[in-house]
Amino acid sequence: MKKDKTLAGILSFVMPGLGQIYVGSVTRGILWFVVYFALLVVAFMTGVMFFFLLIFTGLCIWDAVNEAGIHNKKEA
Repeated sequence: MKKDKTLAGILSFVMPGLGQIYVGSVTRGILWFVVYFALLVVAFMTGVMFFFLLIFTGLCIWDAVNEAGIHNKKEA
């Protein structure tokens, strides 16, 4: 079953890792979420990592869209 790239990106924007889980890469999605949560904790403790959280979220969205494309190519 093909996966919607846009939905994968939106899910990863809402919660990093959720788009990867939607595509079927559960381990990858959990890893994205754990690293994001760790960065979030450090950001709240130090107050200097919020810029990196934005970059990390962007990378997570890109990865989810890319994973959906790879998944769809395998399905074709």
